[in-house]
Amino acid sequence: GTGGRQRRHSDQQEWRSSCRFELAKTAGAVPGSQVEEKAFSLVWHYRGAADQALAEAAASALVDRLLKLRRAWKLRELRVTQGHKTVEVSVRSVTKGEIMRRICDTRRNLGESFEAVLIAGDDVSDESMFDAADDDFLTIKVGQEDTRARYFVDTPEQLRAFLWRFVS
Repeated sequence: GTGGRQRRHSDQQEWRSSCRFELAKTAGAVPGSQVEEKAFSLVWHYRGAADQALAEAAASALVDRLLKLRRAWKLRELRVTQGHKTVEVSVRSVTKGEIMRRICDTRRNLGESFEAVLIAGDDVSDESMFDAADDDFLTIKVGQEDTRARYFVDTPEQLRAFLWRFVS
């Protein structure tokens, strides 16, 4: 027990270490899956898992364990997101859409606006970019899920084929 005191888990390295352990344990149990470390997040990818049923069950269990960790350590700023064959844990307070908007606005304010902007994505976290996109941006969702993108393709291969036709 903690003697009635709340545990605080404020150190960045500690949350990363605890979460990395959970993701690595899951990756070890699901052949073909892997953990990716990013600046503000850790992501477990299971697109390459041989047994997708096992991977989906492991993803649900991983999300449950990470949410329990978040509660135990009182980490309100820790976000746990299940995406398209991914589970991400992060401390980001900004979305991809906000970052994309800042980049475009900065260029515009410098008089160097982009001539065209293409946004493509296959994950829940990409929806914030589609949502923040100007009307003349080309937005493409990869997959059949509901989306705020203007267009969609079914697979990454279809997106690549479209892009090659576009630039040829």
